[in-house]
Parts: sequence; structure tokens; C-alpha cells
Amino acid sequence: MIDWLKRAKKADTYLAERKRYESRCKQYMVESSDLRYGRQRDENGQRLGYPMVFRAMYKRNGFWSILSTHKKLGPAKKALEYFAEHGRPMPKQTKAAKAKRRQKAKRKARRDAKA
Repeated sequence: MIDWLKRAKKADTYLAERKRYESRCKQYMVESSDLRYGRQRDENGQRLGYPMVFRAMYKRNGFWSILSTHKKLGPAKKALEYFAEHGRPMPKQTKAAKAKRRQKAKRKARRDAKA
């Protein structure tokens, strides 16, 4: 399991507000990027412009490589935990795969109910 530092470090640029969540071993990092361009709100209070992005990154040969991008911090950390444990990226969960799994479970429940 990866041991994360408690606080994020600010790494702002003139294009985006960025925060870096680093591991204690300095091999894994999640970077959140909030672009400054197009920051406005519509009449309903909904935010316009680009959404915040969380990049799960790991260090390879002294350089940071992006493993995956996410909309929330938790899933980005989970992807890095999986990568640290298994040595490969987490398999993607598509809607089709989830639907197949649900159908399979439904059929099995019907079979068990008959028996």
C-alpha cells in the first residue's frame, strides 16, 4: 500500500492552478489541474469552462509518466495503488462489461431459484 503525504503542494502556472499529491517514496504522484481559461458560471450557477483533471503518474527512468486521468482524487489514487501492487494498469470497467456481469448474475440467480 502506498503511503501518501498528508498535504498537497501547490504548483501553479499562469495557465492552470495545480496541486501535487505525492507518496512518501517519491515514486507516485497525483496531479490535479484546474485550467483558468473560461472560468465563468451560467445563470443556473453551473460552472462553465474546463473540468478539473486528476492525473495518476509514476516515475519511470527519472521522468514522470501518466498512468491514467480521472475526474476525482480517490479513483486516481486507487489506480496507482493497483499499479504498485500488480505492476500493470487497472483494467477499464466499461458499461458493456458491467451489463454482461449483471446479466450473468441474474441468470445464475434464476437458475438457483429453480433448483
